[in-house]
Amino acid sequence: MVWNYIVVAFRNMFRQVCLNLISITGVSVGFAVAILLFLYVANELSYNKQHTNYNKIYRFVSEVDFGGKEKFVAANSLGTTGPHIDTCFNGLVTSCRFFVEDFSNKSDKNSFSENIHAYYVDSTFFSIFSFPIIYGDSISILNKKDNAAISHALAKKHFGDINPVGEKITLNNRDLTISGVFEDTPKTSDLHFDALISFVTFDPDNSRVTKQPLDFETYILFKNDNVSNGLIKKINKQSTQLAKNRFNMENANVKVYLQALSDVHLNSNFIILLSGHGEIFDVYFFLFLGVFILILSLINYINLLSTSQISRLKEIGVRKMLGAEKWQIQIQFILESLIYILIALAFSIVIVELVSTPFGKLVGKDFPLKYLKSFVISAGILVAVLGVSIVSGFFPTFLTLHYKIADIFKVIPLRKGHKLIKSISLLAQFSIMVFFVAILVIMNMQSAFINKKDLRFTKERVIYIDDLSEKIKVNFSSIRDKLISKPGISELSLSDYVPGNSGAITNLIKASKPTSSINMIHEMPIDEYFLNTYDIKLKQGRNFHPDSLNDKYAILLNQKAIDLLNQPNLLNDSFFVWKNNCKLIGVVENFHYQSLHDSVSPLILSKYRTIGRKMSVKIANNADIELVTDVLAKTLLGFDKDFYFNYTMINDDIDQLYALDYKNKDLMFYMSIIAIVIFMIGLYSFISFIIIHRTKEIGIRKVLGEEPYSIIFMLMKETGYWIFMANLIALPLTYFASRFWLSKFAYHIENYIVVIIITAVIVFLFTFLTIFFQTKKIAYKNPVNSLRYE
Repeated sequence: MVWNYIVVAFRNMFRQVCLNLISITGVSVGFAVAILLFLYVANELSYNKQHTNYNKIYRFVSEVDFGGKEKFVAANSLGTTGPHIDTCFNGLVTSCRFFVEDFSNKSDKNSFSENIHAYYVDSTFFSIFSFPIIYGDSISILNKKDNAAISHALAKKHFGDINPVGEKITLNNRDLTISGVFEDTPKTSDLHFDALISFVTFDPDNSRVTKQPLDFETYILFKNDNVSNGLIKKINKQSTQLAKNRFNMENANVKVYLQALSDVHLNSNFIILLSGHGEIFDVYFFLFLGVFILILSLINYINLLSTSQISRLKEIGVRKMLGAEKWQIQIQFILESLIYILIALAFSIVIVELVSTPFGKLVGKDFPLKYLKSFVISAGILVAVLGVSIVSGFFPTFLTLHYKIADIFKVIPLRKGHKLIKSISLLAQFSIMVFFVAILVIMNMQSAFINKKDLRFTKERVIYIDDLSEKIKVNFSSIRDKLISKPGISELSLSDYVPGNSGAITNLIKASKPTSSINMIHEMPIDEYFLNTYDIKLKQGRNFHPDSLNDKYAILLNQKAIDLLNQPNLLNDSFFVWKNNCKLIGVVENFHYQSLHDSVSPLILSKYRTIGRKMSVKIANNADIELVTDVLAKTLLGFDKDFYFNYTMINDDIDQLYALDYKNKDLMFYMSIIAIVIFMIGLYSFISFIIIHRTKEIGIRKVLGEEPYSIIFMLMKETGYWIFMANLIALPLTYFASRFWLSKFAYHIENYIVVIIITAVIVFLFTFLTIFFQTKKIAYKNPVNSLRYE
């Protein structure tokens, strides 16, 4: 009997090959999209779980609240926080401090240069984090001055396949002894580094730690298996009190607290961040997309399959006349549906294999194609396959449940309840399609807004060279004099930060009235040429004077800082900036040195300390950038032959601030295309369902003299009601989703409600045109053929 059911299933498949091919293709695409998106979600949720003590690792987060004026949250702490907590809670926790620095390396042995991303870390690093060690002892690997552990890739590049422990590596002209080699950091880690240097190398006498503010990222490991909430509260209290004692802030509330490693990747939208991170919004967003694309495709599959099976109602009637039981008919339809679903699943796996690489590039991930080994994905596929097979198998017999055998042979039956099920599925699909298209339009408009937004500084044709050596810093005046006369170079400047970077965090205290001061503020150490390089406008006062010792302790503030101080005529007033008595000489216009996700924050432009990590170069409009960079490289290498020359376009840095947003937009584009295609399949299914049941009625109407346009209007009115209702559902849903997504930006498009309405109207008209051309065929069909339909 089962073999007979299988044979009948394949006969019916080839009898309606076009309709079945559409239904199988639709569900194949749905499965493939869902698998890819669920892979992305699973990848995001797997971050940092490679560590053995994953659930017992926490890091410190510092929050400074200015009573509603400004609030800074950073994944940083004082350099003394870790040792202080170790002392207070001896035996209960172990801490490790990070200080990030980018190093350049030039190897005489291998004759190449490179940038190396490295952290200064405590010797406890490998006892907290489970990064496998190839060579060296995890306990003593980083406990001596000038010791460094390097990655396997870096070791292989410099030393081949030999054990490099004991060899020397030179970073920033400093000789370090290699004490260990670790496996390359996995892609599902937020901590990525090429080398680790012992913390005692950074601060051998503990002087830098006591002077520097929130410049360190600190992790702790709880030694007990169960992390006590009471212990966490005690640690939070101790670390907060330490910060208050250090800053001694009068009008700011300081809070330091622990964040679990499990929350680090998806909940780290901080202004200062050492490690990379994702967004929990992305996980929910992609999960939502995957679920709804899958639901759309499965609804369409059930509708298309039931539409094809309804045309077999006479077959059902004959089988019932010959004594077939209802369960036997249901098993046949379930088996047929299962065969179709398994074919679709096979196609979907082929699709996933083909598009996994480009999809990985789109979302910035590298997916191992072991998804069928994932219990969650495999279980989800199994539930979907069985569920859809059973539902689509029961549906045809449900449609005939209330009819006598004789009624089946009179006319293809259509009850209000059956039509209601089809109509609700159309309503759901149209609502989701309007949502997808409207969100896509808004994302594109916001991206265009970002690109066109006046950032109040020049970002085009400006480059910067990072990690300048001491030789270049000391000789910058000579270098500038040599380069400023070169064709194509308009301006050069030194700074510690450039627009697109947040800048350091320091304090700003008005000498005469400290209670009205801003106690924590972004700071960019710059030289006197910085404003001209980036075309940043002065509103009041003056710029720094070249070669003026009197301006060493002068500062500039942006307008936002002046607004928060809420005092007129502040020029020439004295301020304490991190214990340095400085004079305000000018006010600059607000410029967006951070991303548009954040509103412009108060900013100090200072000159009181040694600067020079970055050299910015403004290139003339008619100059060739490659030729100019060649001149720069030759000039800098003339002053330091070991310098590793590499440059970055400011535009590229600015674009990187919105990498996640661009990724979401691109993904939404492809998902919208798929949603539209699936919706068109669903619309085709709905119209086919209506036409099948009203073909003879349409023929009779035409014989009785009814005009084709009247018939078209009747059929469109039937569909249009449900599409109108779908708009009523889609509009508020899209509005709240758009508002939520745009809330991530401090500056965003306005009047997006109008955009949603216009999009819905356009989709509505497009759908109606599709319905019109479909119904037109049957309306103008020869009534003789319509009456012979059955």
